[in-house]
Amino acid sequence: MTQGLHGKLQEKVIAMTVRNQVDLRHHNIRALQRTLLYEGPTGRRALGLLTNLVPSAITSLSRELLARGVVSEVEAATNVKRTSAGRPPVLLQLNNASYVAVAAEIGVRFVRLGLIGLLGEPLHTEFHEIPEGESPQNVIALVRGYINRQQTHCKTEGLEMMGIGVSIPASVNPETGSITEPGGVHWQGVNFKAAFNEITSPVYAENNVNLMAMGEKWYGRGRLVKSMVFVHHGPSWGCGIVLADTGLVRGIGFGAGEIACSTVMPGGPLCTCGKRGCLQALLHSEFLTQRYRAFGGSGALPVDSTALIERRAVDPAAERTLQEALGYLGIALGNLVRILEPELLVLNGRPLLTADSVQSHLTAAIRSVVAPRRLYTSVKRSSFGAHQALIGCAASVFQDTVF
Repeated sequence: MTQGLHGKLQEKVIAMTVRNQVDLRHHNIRALQRTLLYEGPTGRRALGLLTNLVPSAITSLSRELLARGVVSEVEAATNVKRTSAGRPPVLLQLNNASYVAVAAEIGVRFVRLGLIGLLGEPLHTEFHEIPEGESPQNVIALVRGYINRQQTHCKTEGLEMMGIGVSIPASVNPETGSITEPGGVHWQGVNFKAAFNEITSPVYAENNVNLMAMGEKWYGRGRLVKSMVFVHHGPSWGCGIVLADTGLVRGIGFGAGEIACSTVMPGGPLCTCGKRGCLQALLHSEFLTQRYRAFGGSGALPVDSTALIERRAVDPAAERTLQEALGYLGIALGNLVRILEPELLVLNGRPLLTADSVQSHLTAAIRSVVAPRRLYTSVKRSSFGAHQALIGCAASVFQDTVF
């Protein structure tokens, strides 16, 4: 009896030891892949220093990753300073076409789809216009068809699909995949994980601007910083917040960063949410047109922020309206910066945030709100244009499965 119990305990200890060794190797592989993502092509010795792994571990892990096609070897550039004669050192680099993710950005009037590689570079994309108010069933069927085609493609090409990322303009519980608060799409309660439950790869559903922020953090300018605020201007406004030691901030109700209805002017114009003085109401074409008229503007009406930017050089009323709008936007962004003081503020979307001609004025408006403190936060434009959300979808997949 005692011998039998002892034998069972030994079996459990051996099983735990094996599992721990497997877990440790898996952890070390992730560390190696993450380092190659951030550092680019890197020699084995440098990888050991960066990951604190011994040379034998680096050799073993790199051999495995080479065999699986996740990394490849390249010679160092000839202009790199070398400490000895002989052939240039051999570096390891991640292969974009190894692990892949299917990305689906669902908008109010469009669906953008893509197959994204490990380095955040698209291997394929396509764009579909859809009617506003399209049923979730039809949109899900469109995405499912794309997933099925890409699964077949991956099998043919020897690519390993790690998951599906879905971007939705609404508040989403990423654990359940359910919409908790409708936004651009009024699909309350739709569950995207359940919608694709026949797909064998894991599904990651998230708010669209949160995913844009993740894409910037993993593959864009955010790789160099610990904290970042990402602001997007599309049909509405949104904000993704990434903090040091915390990561993506979602909030208790998954609505953190929803700046569209932050109050900028108490008692101001009526917003669609029912409040007054919200940011999106102050920057809506209806209110901008009123202000343009008040400043003596005439001509084609209504006007929006893009039209104001185009006219500002020849139309004093457009310039005054635009300056006022940038002031309101500066209040909203300045308050974000004042409270969070991130290393980086990234601007994405329509010209009111991203046009060359507004950058200095917008930064000055932010600086005036932050004063008397110095503006430590760098203000930059986003990296990926129309594919920003697709890259974020891939980042959400690879963060969980690869890095």
